[in-house]
Amino acid sequence: MFLFIFNTELFFSLAFLFLLIFGIFLTHFNKNNYRFWSANVIGILTTLVLIFGLILSLNINLIESGEFYFFDQGFIFDKLSYFMRSILILFSIPTFYLLHIFFKETKIGEFELFIIMGYALIAMCLLISSLDFITAYLAIELQSLSFYILASSRRTSSLSTEAGLKYFILGGFASAILLFGISLLYGFTGSVEFSALSILLSENTYFDNTSIFLALTFITSAILFKISAFPFHSWAPDVYDGSPLPITASFSILPKLSLITFLYRFYESIFLFFPEYWNFLFTIIGVSTLLIGTFGAIYQTRIKRLLAYSTISHVGFILIGFSVGSQMALESVFVYLIIYTFVNFGIFAVLMLNPFFYKNDSDLTFITDVEELRTIFFNNPLAAAILSLLFLSLAGVPPLAGFFTKYSILISLIDSKMYNLAIICVLSSVVSAFYYLRLIKFLFFLKPENLTYKKANIAPFFSYIIPLIGVFNFFFIFFFDIISDLIGLIFV
Repeated sequence: MFLFIFNTELFFSLAFLFLLIFGIFLTHFNKNNYRFWSANVIGILTTLVLIFGLILSLNINLIESGEFYFFDQGFIFDKLSYFMRSILILFSIPTFYLLHIFFKETKIGEFELFIIMGYALIAMCLLISSLDFITAYLAIELQSLSFYILASSRRTSSLSTEAGLKYFILGGFASAILLFGISLLYGFTGSVEFSALSILLSENTYFDNTSIFLALTFITSAILFKISAFPFHSWAPDVYDGSPLPITASFSILPKLSLITFLYRFYESIFLFFPEYWNFLFTIIGVSTLLIGTFGAIYQTRIKRLLAYSTISHVGFILIGFSVGSQMALESVFVYLIIYTFVNFGIFAVLMLNPFFYKNDSDLTFITDVEELRTIFFNNPLAAAILSLLFLSLAGVPPLAGFFTKYSILISLIDSKMYNLAIICVLSSVVSAFYYLRLIKFLFFLKPENLTYKKANIAPFFSYIIPLIGVFNFFFIFFFDIISDLIGLIFV
């Protein structure tokens, strides 16, 4: 049964270990000739491994067989675990492929980076199923250590080195805070298991609530750092901007899926017994994160920094949904999370697949400044149109996908009579529309200067995928009920 339940994680572990050994074997004979070739081969094989892992994760018999606990209830495998793990792997496949394209076009031959990202994926899969603070801490650390290396993977770039160092130092403080909070909670209650803590806290007769709140605050602060929420958000713009573009995409997309799922389990097992504290804490943090992200993006001139602040504002929306605590709000949070991930991936895919050339320069350049967005329309008008739809979706313009996800959060706020929060969310969306429309202005209405219009013809496979992203985004109204009902079945 153990092997049956952990089939995906075990398969990934063995497959990535084999790919590491295989990559070393390929580069052993002649580093100069085989280095880039081996990176291409490992990149393709990694994508195939993920596709097979997704097939394993979608085992219907396993999903319908109920809940399973392992390692003394350190891990739980239920409908939520299977669903979020499958979503995580599904978005990892094109993300890994974008990384492969980037390394191929920029002549980076470090095949080990695919393996590192693979083990980060394993950590995220384990975090989704964690039901114990020790297993969660180990999963978070494995994920974080992998991303520290990936952030600084371009050793010739001072920005990348700075991003990796800054992320490592600040991430180390966050890990220390998390471990300190866990040790405090263990000292006060004698347990780190969610199930045992749930039983102990439900009685609530032997513990000083102030001490419990202190421990929970430390733990929550560390998780908020990992998802770049206020007041632990300052690392995100610098790290996003300094990291290579596909690594930035993975920062923005993949960890949120696992960490928000873990935050839900944290709430369901522990914070459920302190609803007033949960509501107060996440209302303050959610509103602050939303406003910081919204207003911080207005003044940005570099595209990855702007998308970092955009991510922060959307995290604020998610945390505001968490603050409600109702079943409707929690379901809306996961719908929002999945659609945000989909739209954000589409944006990074368009940016990745539309590089350009400066005049008198043969080196391929990926878009870094918002003014360089103007090259996309001249190189690929269809990609520019789809990118504009994705920006409008993030702004919450109907009838695009982002509108319905924000609408579901607003309905849950109104249903809980939290009218002030609903008004703040609406006003924030209006402000955010300013900088998204500004990006569209650069896309269509300004002519590039000192730039060639030569199209960089890379990744023909994705030229078919991106229009599908645009179609799904535009006609999301027909899929909204299906996705909402699917999320609802998970929480039954």
